[in-house]
Amino acid sequence: MAANPDKSCRLSQILPPAFVRFHPISIYLSVTKALLFDYNNKKAEYGIFIGEDSCRGKGFGSEAAKLIIEFAFKTLKLHKVFLRVFKENEAGIHSYKNAGFNIEGTFKDDICLGENRYKDMIFMAIIH
Repeated sequence: MAANPDKSCRLSQILPPAFVRFHPISIYLSVTKALLFDYNNKKAEYGIFIGEDSCRGKGFGSEAAKLIIEFAFKTLKLHKVFLRVFKENEAGIHSYKNAGFNIEGTFKDDICLGENRYKDMIFMAIIH
């Protein structure tokens, strides 16, 4: 499947690489959402979505997470980066572990998908 040149892809092509990888505002750029900050507690929530099937399983998610972690700890001087992932997303959990995240817990029936369909969420984090 060919990549869809949507607005976020075009945006990532015209912005400087450092901005695309490290901009500390929660916006979607091709494959990554940067960080949602909680400056009072020196932590941020990280999220990523790789939409194209052809881009999955190639290490892009782990690489992006490692870059964000490095930026969060070295540049922003944060103490913790955390994330949430669906319990059944084994590939995502593997990728996050590869980047250094550890499982901190499971929230049962945390997300409602309608008509009494609930999903468990795994909370993962890395502490500096």
